[in-house]
Amino acid sequence: MKKTFLLFFAISVLIVSCMDIEEKISLNNDNSGTYTYNIDMGRMMEMMSQMGQSDTKEKLPEMMDTTIKFKDFADTASVLTAEEKAALRDGMLTMHSNEKNNELKITLDFPFKNLEQLSYLKKNALTALGKMKTLNRALGKGGDADAKPGAEDNLVGGSNDMDMGGGSIPGTDMLSNAYSFSAGKNLLSNKLTNKESFSKPTSDSAMMAMQMMSMMMGDFNYKTIIILPQPAKKYSGNKAIISADKKTITFSNTLNNLMQKPESGEFSVEY
Repeated sequence: MKKTFLLFFAISVLIVSCMDIEEKISLNNDNSGTYTYNIDMGRMMEMMSQMGQSDTKEKLPEMMDTTIKFKDFADTASVLTAEEKAALRDGMLTMHSNEKNNELKITLDFPFKNLEQLSYLKKNALTALGKMKTLNRALGKGGDADAKPGAEDNLVGGSNDMDMGGGSIPGTDMLSNAYSFSAGKNLLSNKLTNKESFSKPTSDSAMMAMQMMSMMMGDFNYKTIIILPQPAKKYSGNKAIISADKKTITFSNTLNNLMQKPESGEFSVEY
């Protein structure tokens, strides 16, 4: 299997194994803030380096730092709804790769104006970006803001990419459908509302990829960090850690734990 195929396959599924995922919610006193999604694919880069398969016609540059501001194309993207455009308009993607040091990191930043917009972003932001082939642009493969969602609307394009169906990023549908995130006055919660999403993982091609890759490279880690404008009064969640000032709470999980205990993906914070 060629190095480029492995890399693009891994990017196209985005939230699969061999990646460490960190989502961060930073809240201000007026309920505005930033929702950040960090993807670290260093373990995948290391595995490919050990395989020594570099005889490819195309691959990522040895070093690359790129920034994409979504406002540059979100407003004119015909595949997005008005609500998706409003939510993504002020967001941006930054990407860093260093093949020599086995580094490949992607950061998505989504500012929000209120708690309602935060809830919308957490559920829909990645799906909306998938429609626009956002990583195509980061990888210098063009992308198409007006691409019609469908069988050809893959995240990175090309004949070897995973089919994204309606344009959503594979794997995210299962997670977003399993849980319901809500943000209200001084309260954030993530509740398991559809346990059946985990009952038949083999029907989801992305989940199959996640499980296969985790067997080769170890479990993938998923971390949620919440930064509050004031100290937390109560909190609960998997492997919760709170800072000394009680304003930063971290919940940690893994793919295998989520599969075996879906309820471990729940959390609640009152402040």
